[in-house]
Amino acid sequence: MIDLSEFSKTALDAWGLVASGSLEVHIKEGEEVVSFTLLPDHLVVDIGDMEKVKEFLPVLISFRGISEAEGTSTNGGGGEIFNMLDLVKKIAKDLNDAGKTVSINFQGREVIRIGKGAHSLALSLMNYKYIEIKRKMLAVKLGIGLRNML
Repeated sequence: MIDLSEFSKTALDAWGLVASGSLEVHIKEGEEVVSFTLLPDHLVVDIGDMEKVKEFLPVLISFRGISEAEGTSTNGGGGEIFNMLDLVKKIAKDLNDAGKTVSINFQGREVIRIGKGAHSLALSLMNYKYIEIKRKMLAVKLGIGLRNML
């Protein structure tokens, strides 16, 4: 099992090495499958094709192991979105403390933002600080797509 908090801290340490400029990685098979843009304080992950993400990013398959290690459930039910948010909540606080932001996009449109640049009054009132869902319907579609991969 992967220790999510340890992985998050290690990733933030490595990210801290980026002082200026940017790094872009595009994974394509025909059309773009996924792209990563890393700036000193912002990471943008743009998912273009959910079906092909499974082929190119096997680390997402281990996301299930992360969920189980962190004590959340991935077996469905009405509370599934809150289980995902609990998992993201830990990462969001670490990102905010480090002054970093991560945006998850789906087909070029921002779906969720976590970390320093995220602000949502509704989620903050439910103690989910540093998490902002920009497009709710796309977030559901993306969540269902990820869940079906696991």
